[in-house]
Amino acid sequence: MSFDSLPLENVKEIFKHIACIFVGMDIDSSVTILDACDIETGSGITNLINRGVLSIRWNKELTMYQLVQEMGTFLIRNLVSLEMSYRKIESFGISCSYPRLLKRLKFQQLTRSCSKDNRLLGSLKILNLSFCEQLCCMGGIDRLPKLER
Repeated sequence: MSFDSLPLENVKEIFKHIACIFVGMDIDSSVTILDACDIETGSGITNLINRGVLSIRWNKELTMYQLVQEMGTFLIRNLVSLEMSYRKIESFGISCSYPRLLKRLKFQQLTRSCSKDNRLLGSLKILNLSFCEQLCCMGGIDRLPKLER
């Protein structure tokens, strides 16, 4: 399977989001979050299922083969700026005291070390969390070695 063979940009975006964040989560919750981010999920998820890239377990949990998931996370390693302003997030990072929230969002997948110096967000230079009025906890900033702003 090739990422470039996915038919639409929207399907590619859905694939990257699911691979990096939503594997293991309930499909209904994932669709709600993606739709709230203005990512049209309707035919995109069906397309990924039909291509064998994505599957749904009996308990409505999203799953991917590990190799396919790793390909998805590798694709966004293109990440230099992360715009999170005006979001209703309570915490950002992996060392906060909200383990249930962090487990659900699987943020540790975004910041885990893939090799000694090669992190998924290792190229992140700009992180915008302005006007996140519910944000009360931040951690793991030290795992973003190129963060400038």
